[in-house]
Amino acid sequence: MCQLANRRFSSAFTLAEILIALAILGLVSTLLIQAVFIPKTNSYGRSAEDFVKHLGLVYNRQKLMTGSPPSTSVAATTLAGILPAIDSMTVLNPVSPETLTYSGKMIVYLKPEQCSGSACNSANLSDPILAGTSNREWLLLDINGTENPNAFGDNGDRVLLNVNNTTGDVQTAWQRAAGTGAFARSFYDVFKGY
Repeated sequence: MCQLANRRFSSAFTLAEILIALAILGLVSTLLIQAVFIPKTNSYGRSAEDFVKHLGLVYNRQKLMTGSPPSTSVAATTLAGILPAIDSMTVLNPVSPETLTYSGKMIVYLKPEQCSGSACNSANLSDPILAGTSNREWLLLDINGTENPNAFGDNGDRVLLNVNNTTGDVQTAWQRAAGTGAFARSFYDVFKGY
């Protein structure tokens, strides 16, 4: 008992405590670096991928409810016409260019052919790939809304999506054009490795 009373307790850290503290510090640093320095194209890609999956679900829901896929001819039954009714978490702007605004600033142009001029920065939307479809199978996704760069390309924030009327497959314009050069690769093409 005497020895315990006279024994001094050290306030210094033991080796195990130091190693644990360093491990926690390393973990926090790793998470912080990932949160701060993740390239936007990666976060854009994940958001675009979620939206593409959502489009597939909407397509399948329409097919199950009506027995037929969304039409490319009647505006009210196109995928663009169905989205505003199904997506209760969006805000519809019915004035040209017709858009859906999602949380997180994402904007979907329901009729890409309406998106023209400098406001849309969409010089290549008149490409022949859109011809003959009345543009009813196409949606223009702007992942960060009105924030710049508002451009196509692998460093841009926009991707033109095509929903196949008969299968429901969603492809980017780059995929649909099969590398013909009609469209630039989008950030989503880069993210997916197309």
